[in-house]
Amino acid sequence: MVGEISRIDCFFSSLPMISKSIVELLRPISLGHYIRSARETGRGQVEPSGRLEFVSALERVALVYANAANLDHEEERLSHLISDVLHSERALLDNPIPRYPIYTNIAILNRFVGVYSHLSIQDTWARCRKALAILCDDWLSFERHALDRFERSKAGGTETTGENFHEKFVRQRIQNLELLCSFLASVDRPTIASVNNSLPARHPIDWIYYALEHDGAVALAHLSALPQSSYHDEYLFLRTLHLTETCFWAIITGIRAATQAYARNEFGITLLALKESNFFAEFMVRALSVFRTLPYESFFDGFRVATGDSSAVQSEKFQHLEIISRGLSDEKRAALRSKKELSWLADWRPGAEATLGGLLASVEQSQLETASNLRAELFRLDRSLQSWRNIHLGIARSYLPEGTVGTGEEGVTYLEKHFQNPGLFAHADNQKVATTTKLVSENAFVTSNDLLGLRIGFIIARDVPVPALLDAARALGEQTKERLKDLSRDTNYALSKLFGYYDPIFARYSKPFPLKKQLQDAMKNGLPDRPIPKLLLSLELSTGLLMGLHDGGALRFPVRVTTASEGQHFEAMNGKTLALGSEELILADEVRAFASYVQGPDKRTAVQLPTEPTGKTIKSLLFAVFGAPGLPEADFEAALDFVQTAAFSMAGRKPDVYLLTTKLAHV
Repeated sequence: MVGEISRIDCFFSSLPMISKSIVELLRPISLGHYIRSARETGRGQVEPSGRLEFVSALERVALVYANAANLDHEEERLSHLISDVLHSERALLDNPIPRYPIYTNIAILNRFVGVYSHLSIQDTWARCRKALAILCDDWLSFERHALDRFERSKAGGTETTGENFHEKFVRQRIQNLELLCSFLASVDRPTIASVNNSLPARHPIDWIYYALEHDGAVALAHLSALPQSSYHDEYLFLRTLHLTETCFWAIITGIRAATQAYARNEFGITLLALKESNFFAEFMVRALSVFRTLPYESFFDGFRVATGDSSAVQSEKFQHLEIISRGLSDEKRAALRSKKELSWLADWRPGAEATLGGLLASVEQSQLETASNLRAELFRLDRSLQSWRNIHLGIARSYLPEGTVGTGEEGVTYLEKHFQNPGLFAHADNQKVATTTKLVSENAFVTSNDLLGLRIGFIIARDVPVPALLDAARALGEQTKERLKDLSRDTNYALSKLFGYYDPIFARYSKPFPLKKQLQDAMKNGLPDRPIPKLLLSLELSTGLLMGLHDGGALRFPVRVTTASEGQHFEAMNGKTLALGSEELILADEVRAFASYVQGPDKRTAVQLPTEPTGKTIKSLLFAVFGAPGLPEADFEAALDFVQTAAFSMAGRKPDVYLLTTKLAHV
């Protein structure tokens, strides 16, 4: 005890006198206890009298800080934490039905990623990547801890889990989260102790620990997610919002950087800023694959009521991004005026030079050497944001019965009105290539249960200049080479996890999944020298998905996706005749099968480049993106967007896209 008093006195002597009074004011209210209680029973279950006592204590601290002058760095960070917690808890005291900023504790996240400061662009992106890693790590830890408690309870233990705990969905969620975390394996972040661990000895009270430890990372991990209810899956809901908010801010920063750099004629920085924005846009899409593990009843019949008046439509970053990325319709602006948090955005009309639309218009009118690359990255960003809207709308349709609204005042009808238009490349939709070609003549009926629910995407780029194809192959090869250079055992984990979804089908035919060996060869010897193999492998290793590339001019449309029957054959790339196995998934045109899911493409439809590329074009290129059973939808969408961008960069216009999902034939 004497040693403890001595330690505290020593601490006081090393800080300004104000700190001693702050510590004494905060000592009776444990922040750690409050966080643990909220996670166990829900923040909405706090008694008003208890919240009043909590708020009153924080107001006394805030008053001391308000009258203090010249706070040092540590005192300032503690005062910020007090302010952020007080803002949230006072709002819940005044009205227990939370709005979005209060429900999400968004101030904690904003503080960490630098919304309230003046970080450099690079530092902002670094903070956002670190925030994603911290949030994903904490979420994964939360799910694993809950599953451990569930396992112990099954073995006769007394531990309990949150309401509506579904073992099947949580196990799938952990698997999807591990994949999501693996995309952040190279991000440097601290190892943060569990919220249930005891306080480090160097901190006399937990408020100081949360304010100072790991530069605010502990507060972000433990304090940002405080569910209102005791439903286990509400944590998923909150963490998805936090990941999305982080990506929104990173993309906003990227668009600002891109437009400002372009105005200064710094086109390399413009391209870099768009590429960085695309990382976060694609990550945001992938995060929704984890959300898909939320059972319907846990949301609509469970914690939905606890979310109160909170709605993601109230997100300031979301609406900010909407305005600078694709603009707002008059109807959407009218809707914003009714939101007290966002009314100022309703009439905000930034100059064209500060928006993606304005940047695109300038690029299209320029004669820059980098114009095609800039347009491709703009297209990629637009596609990823549109994919996020598409999946978000699909989630709303799945979780909200017809006629109901979401967590705020808006419902599926509202989302359907605004998810697509206006769009950055909307004008390209009106420039469809006139064609009578039909890609798929029938539904993709298969005869094997193992192939059920497999998604396949076809992207057709038309009238592709051969020099543009060669440039795209070279650029993608360089990007992939840089990734391979940086790959370690950990960063390779994302690809390995995706490859694993294909293993069962390939194992059925006693064949290894080819991308595993191709990745090893590429890391050891580099990518192939020939442009077409380099292009295809770069696309595959950039996304982790199996793909094909065919000369559309050599095909006799329509194309069918089906399963082979005994006795069918096709000519492989090396000229050998290969037997197709019974129920093997194949692509076929009106002539014969031209590709096998497990044996690759044929020789007839291989893309042949002319010896003299100048002035030559390829009538059409057919890219095939093959999913796998159980592959997260968001990872398929991210790969589809990536290929569409490559096709766009070659042809200079939007490619045609066809999607299908295999169904079981009745035979």
